[in-house]
Amino acid sequence: MKRHWRLDNIGWRLHEAVNKFDARVLELQQQSGYRPLSLSQLHATRNLDDDGTRLSELAKRAGMTKAAMGELVNQVERNQSYICLVEASARLNHAGVVVFGPLEQVLHSRMDRTP
Repeated sequence: MKRHWRLDNIGWRLHEAVNKFDARVLELQQQSGYRPLSLSQLHATRNLDDDGTRLSELAKRAGMTKAAMGELVNQVERNQSYICLVEASARLNHAGVVVFGPLEQVLHSRMDRTP
């Protein structure tokens, strides 16, 4: 029987690789006893720079509105402490910046040691 062309398409293969990676991250979170993220919350962290990212840039990278990204960041910040929103400060001359929270830093260090 002939295989369907989509199964050999490079885009499909990359999509499957991302799905397997996501599943592994969620599995490691669960094994470590941490509260799991939803896939949309997990994907928000994927666009975050190590030293933080402006909320507007994070939304742009994820292809969503700033308001939608703000709500997603609030959900993760409120429920899991994986990321934190540093409010805008005129004194520091910066917009709201999203940074990794202490729990995400622990997860990063564990993932760096996982084969």
